[in-house]
Amino acid sequence: MHSECGTPLISTVHFILCRLWSRITVFPAVSDSMHSKCGTPLISTVHFKRQLSSSPTFPRETTQLRALKLKPNPSLSLSTLGNTVSALQPGLTGFYPHALKVSAKLGLLKEGKQLHSRMIKLGFNNVLPLQTQMLNLYVKCKQFSDAEKLFDQMRVRNLVTWNTMIYVPVASALVDMYITNGNLYDAQKAFDGMTARNVVSWNTLIVGYAQRGDMEKVMELLREMRLQNFCPDELTMASIFQSCGVSSGSAELLQVHTYVIKNGFESFLSVTNALIHAYSKCGNIDVALQYFVSVSEPDLVTWTSIIGAYSFLGHSKGSVIAFEEMLVAGVKPDQIAFLAILSACSHGGLVNEGLHYFNIMMNDYRIIPDSKHYTCLVDLLGRAGLLNEAFSFITSHPVACTPDTLGAFTGACSMHGNITLAKWAAEKLVVLEPYKPVNYTLISNIYASKGRWLDVERVRKMMTDYCDYKIPGCSWV
Repeated sequence: MHSECGTPLISTVHFILCRLWSRITVFPAVSDSMHSKCGTPLISTVHFKRQLSSSPTFPRETTQLRALKLKPNPSLSLSTLGNTVSALQPGLTGFYPHALKVSAKLGLLKEGKQLHSRMIKLGFNNVLPLQTQMLNLYVKCKQFSDAEKLFDQMRVRNLVTWNTMIYVPVASALVDMYITNGNLYDAQKAFDGMTARNVVSWNTLIVGYAQRGDMEKVMELLREMRLQNFCPDELTMASIFQSCGVSSGSAELLQVHTYVIKNGFESFLSVTNALIHAYSKCGNIDVALQYFVSVSEPDLVTWTSIIGAYSFLGHSKGSVIAFEEMLVAGVKPDQIAFLAILSACSHGGLVNEGLHYFNIMMNDYRIIPDSKHYTCLVDLLGRAGLLNEAFSFITSHPVACTPDTLGAFTGACSMHGNITLAKWAAEKLVVLEPYKPVNYTLISNIYASKGRWLDVERVRKMMTDYCDYKIPGCSWV
């Protein structure tokens, strides 16, 4: 009847029902429903207000709330409805959970806050169902600070309230998990499926695209983030610059940098450090140095960034000078700073300096080397042709016998033509990582260089037995 009857017919039926069944309690709710669905919300609201003053019933409240979606201005209608209920029946608690639910569905934050204020005035602020719906409203409207404040004030919490609060962190962690595993497609899918987001979830996805070098998508996400009233913070910008790979061109980097300048993020030291890192990876050492010089009091991260910048661009002596200046400035180096200077010495062939820094790291600063430090030292000795010294170091330090260290040693032995030591290291690699094809390829190439084709065939067979099938290389004409 609702969809087919016009307003005159509805009014006629309404008049007859008023004369015959005015005492039936369900009739006012039916009347409200007819007027609302047939496009006469004004009649419905007036009728609701008149009936509510005499004999309020719960179905009429829900009928009016359901009708809000059909009205041209649901915000105004909800406000009017709330004022009516508060004025005529201030103790009518059943209205508020449904009103808050409608507010959350329609995104009516202002009206929801007004309802919350009325609830507090009427003493309903500690009623769990009302608090739960209010919490849901704040989360869906992305008012996370208000949601957290309300959650902390709740004396009693149920499963729904807990689920509401943990949803965003858990969903953000899911996005981060996919990105960590290199699955950007599922990360985007999980992000799109989030009904509520925070700055952390945005940062996580942005960093994922930045790591892949897709700066166009990064800028798109930044724009979308701001359109949805989320403000990127200094951590967002620093993460983007830290993640910018070599594939990120200067033009793309300049776009993000311009955004940083316009929005005043250059004043943050974390952003400046990230800028030094990003420009050095793009090969622009001059800009990296400009930002380094602009820092009045460089911290350890700033110094490490400029040391790494020199190293990345092949200026190993510049890295040594920067490291010494850092020590003079009284900044105490950590594991990462020593790794940066050892890497610089390795790539620059600075054997004496590298050994010196490795020794003071252990003896003066009491820093225990990890596998990366050992790999740098072995690579340093191997590049310089000191293969016996590198071999003695590996055998005398069992913790240094890692796949990365052995890989660096194997490469150095092959480069200098020491097949005996190269074979020893490659065989160790096969034992440590039997399911990695590259290890079999290394030892196979060593045998091939000596013309030991039977051994080559044996190693290739081992590779097919233990590893996944490797697709042969081919070219298309």
